[in-house]
Amino acid sequence: MTKVVPSANDGAEQAVPKTLDPATVNWSDRPVPADGGVTRVSVELNVQEFKVDTHNGEFLQATFWVVLEWEDPRLLAAGIDTSDPSAMPKDIWRPAACFPTNFAWADDEPPVTFLSLAPGRLMWWRQTKPTHVDISSAGGGEERFRSFPFDSARIDWLFCMSDEVKLETDVDIELDFDRRNVKSQGGELRQMEWVGQRRQGEFVCTAVTFGVFKHSSPNTGLVYRDCIWSLHVQRDPTYYIFKGAVPIYVIVAFAFFQFAMDVDAQLTERLNFLVALMLSSFAIQWTVTDRLPRVPFVTALDRLIFASLLALFMMALGSVVESCVESTSELGYSSGHGDDVASMAWKLHAI
Repeated sequence: MTKVVPSANDGAEQAVPKTLDPATVNWSDRPVPADGGVTRVSVELNVQEFKVDTHNGEFLQATFWVVLEWEDPRLLAAGIDTSDPSAMPKDIWRPAACFPTNFAWADDEPPVTFLSLAPGRLMWWRQTKPTHVDISSAGGGEERFRSFPFDSARIDWLFCMSDEVKLETDVDIELDFDRRNVKSQGGELRQMEWVGQRRQGEFVCTAVTFGVFKHSSPNTGLVYRDCIWSLHVQRDPTYYIFKGAVPIYVIVAFAFFQFAMDVDAQLTERLNFLVALMLSSFAIQWTVTDRLPRVPFVTALDRLIFASLLALFMMALGSVVESCVESTSELGYSSGHGDDVASMAWKLHAI
């Protein structure tokens, strides 16, 4: 005797034999589809928390929910009541997923739940522990600060669909971001959901990329499925533009106006005006110096500040040179005019 149920992947119908005895089923074994082959696991990513701590450096803290969904035809074949959560077998199979880096799951074995809208399908929510990543060491390390405050970084996460206990390869597991969405919520697939805030201080997450990859073992040659996602974090330069760059541009512009138009001013007046502008430029630097990264090279904001100071210094130097040339010309003119008068007086005496 067979039962016809909806398929988990393409909406078609498949036949499942209703001949299994729940007491004799080894639920910890991987569920094999009725037509054989690999077990298809759908994954959805949820970003629960996005926060950047800037007290002792710049550390990104993020918390994720990973939703895994798959079909176990043995439930319907054994007559399990999928509307009763307590009917879930205690040792039912669930995908193995481990982080190869220092990230970890928040819980070891959360319960697997029935998917009420699709009998025979199971859902498993996995939450990660808050992950702390030093942004200064991500996305190219400190070198990315050369473009400060227009710098950005990409932080990657990865987990493998296998562990030391369950060595399930791509022959056993097929992973994809193809979890079906509820029609009332719009969209065909549920691939990624952002729950937390996207902006934290002067940092903003501009994009999330995700995908499914494969890697092979160098010892055995076996191929495993991996789930990878990345957060693209970018610094918002608004503070530095309006607190640093724009005032410095205005200071240099005023200096150029004074240098080009007030040509009859005394040298001391010009120098006093330029010195006042230089002090204003230093005051602007002090307003943003606490936010500047401590790096052993010049950033984009540093180059702007140095260029403005160099422009003010060159205008001061030009004013000094112009005053010296003008004084020398006046002295030479006076000396030459006196010689002409003496020569004319000698000629008149000779006559």
